Amino acid sequence: MDPRVKTSDADLTKQLEIASQIANEMDRDFVALKQVQSLRGQVKELKTKAGPGELADLISSLEEKAAALEGKSEDRFTALPRKAKEAENLNHLNQELGTLLHVVQGTREVSAVNQRLKASNLAEINATGSGM
Repeated sequence: MDPRVKTSDADLTKQLEIASQIANEMDRDFVALKQVQSLRGQVKELKTKAGPGELADLISSLEEKAAALEGKSEDRFTALPRKAKEAENLNHLNQELGTLLHVVQGTREVSAVNQRLKASNLAEINATGSGM
């Protein structure tokens, strides 16, 4: 370790635990994202077979909901901050978790990491992710 870093072993261990937790949540989000993308592909195929009518309308409604859950893929470096009233989606969640992981891995003081975690409501992200 760099001798200029004055972080204790306990703080480094805590930092590793936090980074691991974030990485695990990113993995869960990615799996859910791939499932939604697969569902959208299946729904698209069904829609072509359904023809016009009530069934096609129901399939379109399902596709719209799945598209909203997936969200748009954003460039991590140029994505604009979200507006408060925008709905959460899996792509954005993954981007936020990636940003948080970058902060955790780049910080030398665990107290700064803990403050950032509180600000980002990681507990809320975990609760939302566990419901998928």
